[in-house]
Amino acid sequence: MGPLISRLRKKSDPDLMPSGLKGEALEVILGLSFINIAAVDVRRGEVELLIWQTISWRDPDLAWWPFENYNVTSVKLPTRYLWTPDIAVFNGASPVEEISPLLASVESDGSVTLLPSVRMRVLCDASDMSSEEGVDGKVTCVLRLGSWTYNAGLLTLAEPDDQTLDTSGFFQGSQYELLHAEVHKNVALYACCSEPFEDMQFFFTFRRKPQMFPWRDEDYLNEQVHSKTRFGS
Repeated sequence: MGPLISRLRKKSDPDLMPSGLKGEALEVILGLSFINIAAVDVRRGEVELLIWQTISWRDPDLAWWPFENYNVTSVKLPTRYLWTPDIAVFNGASPVEEISPLLASVESDGSVTLLPSVRMRVLCDASDMSSEEGVDGKVTCVLRLGSWTYNAGLLTLAEPDDQTLDTSGFFQGSQYELLHAEVHKNVALYACCSEPFEDMQFFFTFRRKPQMFPWRDEDYLNEQVHSKTRFGS
């Protein structure tokens, strides 16, 4: 396996985007699994999420014949050796924190898959959520993911299917209840550019569990600090 990995490292150029099939835009498959809603800051209009992403594409230059390589069909490579899509959070409130190893799975047909576990903050109006226990309203947010620099003529996102969005792994011990989630592909024009850009919009509706005391809710914590300051306790 060592010689194969060495060859793949030499053939891969982190600065060179692979070409799509027949000269078309490179197709990137984007998926997301909701793991937890970690915190809500009502005043700042931010929601902190823990999610698992799936990002996959095909680079023909990384393909090999398994029978010529001891029947090896898959290897793991650090992402620093590979070109990777510049998938960004369009409505992010802070830099994304990656909390899993930066490794990619490369298959013998040239398919490359990233499965990063990340923590992120997104902008969301959560004003319907009350800080009083047991009377919290429903909040609907959207997480927008897409290429930051490649337009739709260069990089296209695969149409969402039943594997694009997964909520089955949502943390049952979360203080928030995930009520609904859905995904839609969006194509938009921006003032900067004449070409359209694509993004995936992941909508999710949640509320705080009535039986959960809001220890981690940032709006609640801020209110307690202000109350102590106000009354000198």
